Amino acid sequence: MGKGFEVKRFGIPDKSGGIKDVFGISPNMELQYSRNVPFTNTKSVLLDGINKCINITSVQVALASSTVGTFNFWVKPVTATPAGSEIITNFGDTDGSSELILFIAPTTGKCRAYLRVGGAFRWDLSTDAVALTSGVWNMVSIVKGIEPAIYINAVKVAQTFSVSVDKTLWLNDLPLVDNAHIGCRNINSLGHSLYFNGNFDESLFIERALTQPQLLDIYNGGVPKDETAIANGISQFRIDGDIVPTATDAIGSNNGTYINVIQADIVNDVP
Repeated sequence: MGKGFEVKRFGIPDKSGGIKDVFGISPNMELQYSRNVPFTNTKSVLLDGINKCINITSVQVALASSTVGTFNFWVKPVTATPAGSEIITNFGDTDGSSELILFIAPTTGKCRAYLRVGGAFRWDLSTDAVALTSGVWNMVSIVKGIEPAIYINAVKVAQTFSVSVDKTLWLNDLPLVDNAHIGCRNINSLGHSLYFNGNFDESLFIERALTQPQLLDIYNGGVPKDETAIANGISQFRIDGDIVPTATDAIGSNNGTYINVIQADIVNDVP
């Protein structure tokens, strides 16, 4: 072969989602960015920003001892700069102030996450600018390895810690936390509050800190795919096929419960 000539091997998806080498050299070769399991979902859940959310306390129980993790959500906010805080997810203490939270900050539209132990902030992280786009599907991820990081559409956007007392803390350090929700918060005897206004789909909880290339694989150019077989996956809420009030966990047995959601809120709107 002449200088500068490069031979590439191309493949086609096999039934397992791997790649079959068309030359027959490696019949089950898997490529990092080619695990394109067909995406068949046609539904998301539309929350109203008033009183609708999803209780996923079973996920909180499953992750109670975790020290690392990735929480990944596809969201379509009505507005990216809401007047009040809108929760993406919250792991909280029903009658106390300990919590792990990910939300859209009021007015600024920054995506913010923090962890409090007994009301004391241990770390507090926020994007430096508006994070999401109104009326458009966005993939939002909070990843905790050595320290937490926020990714938007698989990109680690500019972000700053305003509190960094102990950035190593995660759910294992919150023994008083006893509930978890998508789209609202429940702490300190206040009941449910700070509801999200917009759509949710493909909420994924992994007990592993994903890398940016791995998040890119999930993002898949803005078209979600089936992640039910992902390594260390704990729960995924795909919405499609759900019969209210049950939010079905497609990975494990950690089903959630829709709060004030009706069947008509399961809508034909997906990324």
